[in-house]
Amino acid sequence: MKQIDFDHGTVTGNILGAALPMLVAQILSLLYNIVDRIYIARIPSVGTTALGAVGLCFPIIVIITAFSNLFGSGGAPLFSINRGKGNIKKAEAIMNTSFSMLCICGVTLMVIGMLFASPILVLFGASEEGLSYAYPYMMIYLIGTVPSMIATGMNPFINAQGYATSGMLSVTIGAVANLNCSPSSRQLKKYKFFLPVEIICWQFYAACK
Repeated sequence: MKQIDFDHGTVTGNILGAALPMLVAQILSLLYNIVDRIYIARIPSVGTTALGAVGLCFPIIVIITAFSNLFGSGGAPLFSINRGKGNIKKAEAIMNTSFSMLCICGVTLMVIGMLFASPILVLFGASEEGLSYAYPYMMIYLIGTVPSMIATGMNPFINAQGYATSGMLSVTIGAVANLNCSPSSRQLKKYKFFLPVEIICWQFYAACK
């Protein structure tokens, strides 16, 4: 992929060259949740209940994303500043530290989430019936906390090196794969040992990680 040369060219051109792919990536990343909710809503008989239950997991997902951005969006500017100054070793140390913190934080959030998923979901308003759908979805999502946080948190470092198109494609490929892997209503009926909500959560991780 073509690298943006921040040392040359106009300021406006460099900003647009980096910002536009990032904008597209952010829009495409919305497809993950949108596609999942479309298919969950179409589950026969329990689609509405399951959709409401999965919605209860959204605050937890937002918290995980926030910690990803803490180290990704927080570390990438420091990485860029030192890289621009020519302090390559310090820039590498910042990136490595951000990666380590993402892994540590990911494991911590996963453990806390798995231990307290049920009371947290009840606190968010899950009914007994809704909990039967929200809990397995949340547990499967938490299994992928570390790779999810790494994918989100390290993407800004790709953009910071001038490979905005590569950063965009990493999100685009996952969004398209997520769409293609989503089971149809007819396929959902074939699964005997899993709830349809669990199937959709598993294909989410198969697509984006």
